Amino acid sequence: MQLEVGARGPETNFVTACFVLEDPLARQILAVLPPVIRMRPEVEQGVPSFLENIQFITREVETDRPGSEVVLLRMADVIFIQILRAYLARVPDNEGGGFLRALRDPSTAAALGAMHHRAEAPWTVASLAKEVGLSRSIFAARFTQLVGEPPLGYLTRLRMQKAATLLRDGARLAEASRLTGYASEASFSHAFRQWAGVAPGAYRNQLRGAPPAAD
Repeated sequence: MQLEVGARGPETNFVTACFVLEDPLARQILAVLPPVIRMRPEVEQGVPSFLENIQFITREVETDRPGSEVVLLRMADVIFIQILRAYLARVPDNEGGGFLRALRDPSTAAALGAMHHRAEAPWTVASLAKEVGLSRSIFAARFTQLVGEPPLGYLTRLRMQKAATLLRDGARLAEASRLTGYASEASFSHAFRQWAGVAPGAYRNQLRGAPPAAD
């Protein structure tokens, strides 16, 4: 699509993309980011291959070669991550909100990554502390200070958000329980009802507009 704005001048190419981010961690990151992140030349120099990646994407769009769609999807992810890394690297410690500071702290970021990648694992404060190489007390205090809630409180909320997505997509209680780390449907249902205010089956049926179904 060609767009003319104002007087004629040098031709400018716009490369646009959109993302659907369902991971709760991604939503938390976006919530504390500014509406626009500008990649100035001095910033680009500190991000390996950023400009080259943009030029590569432009060429793929222009040539429309076989497999371009897959390549563009992967490259869009790379660009997105590079922009986030550049932003995090230049935000002062006293700006950007606590969650961004948590991501800049190696041990807290590692714990968050472990929980998001393996939400179903039988995590305890002690096992998370061991995962990131800290003592239990130091890890718990640092995590709570930076994230704003204790590790297991964050884990429970993460699991419930994941469960809500699973139920929305039609998962049975047994599957939702297993994938969120609960040993029984009863314990999962109790935790979900406390979080959502309704039983998991009712929650699923409300979202799907379906009559109650037996699990």
